[in-house]
Amino acid sequence: MQRQFLRQQNRTHLTRYRRWCYYPYLFVVLLIMTACSAAQDQATDLLVSPAGGGISPESVAENFFEDLRSALQDPSLSSEVTQSFWVERLASYFAPSERDAQSIALRASLARFARDRERLGEDEILTLELTFDRPVKVADNGQRAMVQIPNGTLHMLIIRMTERGPLTIYEQPIGLDQVIGNPGGLVPTIRISDRWFLTEG
Repeated sequence: MQRQFLRQQNRTHLTRYRRWCYYPYLFVVLLIMTACSAAQDQATDLLVSPAGGGISPESVAENFFEDLRSALQDPSLSSEVTQSFWVERLASYFAPSERDAQSIALRASLARFARDRERLGEDEILTLELTFDRPVKVADNGQRAMVQIPNGTLHMLIIRMTERGPLTIYEQPIGLDQVIGNPGGLVPTIRISDRWFLTEG
C-alpha cells in the first residue's frame, strides 16, 4: 500500500517536471516578438514621436532583456498590479503599432508563468534566469538594424528544500537563439523618428 502511494507520488512529480521541461520554449516563444503583425501601417508610425524604445538598437535590446530578466525574478509577479507594470514596461520597447498585440502576449505569458510557479510544492523553488553579454549591432541601414545577443541563455532551476539542504530537482539551460528562432541570437529593431524599437521583423 505504501509502495503504491510512493509510486503514485513519484509519477505526479515526474509529470509536473516534464511539463516544466518544455515550458521555457513555450514561455519565451510567446513572449518575444511573436504576437504582432509587421504588416500594420508603418508609415503612420513614422509621423509619430512615440515614447519608449531606446536611443540606439543596442540599448533598446539590452534594456528589454534586462527588464525581462527582472520580471521573471520578481517575487510578486502573481499580483495583477505587478504583471500590469511589467507588461506596460516591456511592451514600451516595441514599435507603437505592435504594442497592443505584444501586451496581450506578455500578459498571458507572465500570468501563466506566475500561476505555474505558484503550483510548485511549498518546499520547492523555481528560478528562471536570463543571462547574456552586451548586445552588438551587426547590421544597420539607417532605418532598420539587427542586434546580436551574445551568449544568451535561459536557465531554469527547480530545487527542493530538504533537511540536508537544497536538492536540485530539475535543471535546464537553453540558448536564447533556440527559443527566439534566430541563429546567433539576432533581434530586429526599427527606427521611428529619433528612437529605436524592437520589431517582429
